[in-house]
Amino acid sequence: MSTLRRLPGIAADGRTAFVTPGEGIINRLGDAMEGATIVAAKESIDRARQLANDHAASTAELRIALRVLAAGTESVIEVATLRGERLGMDVSDDESAD
Repeated sequence: MSTLRRLPGIAADGRTAFVTPGEGIINRLGDAMEGATIVAAKESIDRARQLANDHAASTAELRIALRVLAAGTESVIEVATLRGERLGMDVSDDESAD
């Protein structure tokens, strides 16, 4: 019996979406969403580095950049978690690892 794949994000009704693993269009869409998340995070890193090197950057600009980086980090962690689930890894939150 195959384990269901959890898709990134949430469904329109607020629930987590699952799909049977395979090569279907929904799986490819999930792969594309994961890839786009990683690309967006890389772009946020580049923008934040540029801003950090701009001595004229305001505190407000730096705070916004930090918020964007935090959101991107959370999204990339979700992608890593989803991929770990597909590899059969234990991806439960373990606060004791801190």
